Amino acid sequence: MHSGFGSRLFGGLILVGIGVVFLLNQMGYVHVDIGYVIRTYWPVILILAGLKNVVSYKNHEYGRSISFGNVILIVIGGFFLARNLDVLHLSTGEFFRYLVPLMLILIGLYVILKPRRSYKKHDPHFHIPPEPYGMTPPPPPPPGTEAPKSTWKDDYEFGWNESTVNKSGFIGDIHMGSDFWELKPMNISHFIGDTVLDLTKAHIPYGETKINISSFIGDVKVYVPNDIEVGIAVSCSALAGDVKLLDHFESGFMKNIRQETPYYNEASKKVRIIVSTFIGDVKVNKVG
Repeated sequence: MHSGFGSRLFGGLILVGIGVVFLLNQMGYVHVDIGYVIRTYWPVILILAGLKNVVSYKNHEYGRSISFGNVILIVIGGFFLARNLDVLHLSTGEFFRYLVPLMLILIGLYVILKPRRSYKKHDPHFHIPPEPYGMTPPPPPPPGTEAPKSTWKDDYEFGWNESTVNKSGFIGDIHMGSDFWELKPMNISHFIGDTVLDLTKAHIPYGETKINISSFIGDVKVYVPNDIEVGIAVSCSALAGDVKLLDHFESGFMKNIRQETPYYNEASKKVRIIVSTFIGDVKVNKVG
């Protein structure tokens, strides 16, 4: 099942179910304390959201992995549901005091025991191009010359302006770039869940465009075009997880890595990507 249709089906079924219960209650066929149901069973939404992401990960077009965000979502939802049903007698503060060290233990075991995986096998977008960019590297421009810059006329014709796009999320996944779009400076912040940014269908303007991505728990995946006219510079700070920037790969803890394509400064179109993550894998792959 396509991930987009699955998400719509999941949300639609929840709304339909709630609406049916409300309607039957209003018609007198069932007698339900709506306030009690909402107060008691609202954590089910968190559990179902986490389970949906876990069940549907294999069919995701970006090769999503089962992230810690989904597991944590299920655990938090299960705690509040058990607490509301008086199955578990534990305060919220006590729960999070136990949750944080438990997370660190699980993350450490995950880093130690997880099998090494081949990005080429698991990532449908991953492609190892010929060296470099599929052709001979362009020579640097003669001394005293500069790379072409866009004019106000070019910017106006393409509808470009200097406004910055801000995107934020709390729980769930963020996906951007599935259709053709125009790239602008961006700030993306996410708390729990995967962040996927596809630049292969984006119109990239002349000059340098900066993209800032910050994530607390979850994977960050960025797909960039393998284009000779586009220079890519990536810097990443990660506490725990695998980091793959272009053709460079490292794994472990407390990583601070910088990579850029050859002749980045001479490229007419440049994209600078800055990623900061606490727990999760980071992949910036060239596509094409």
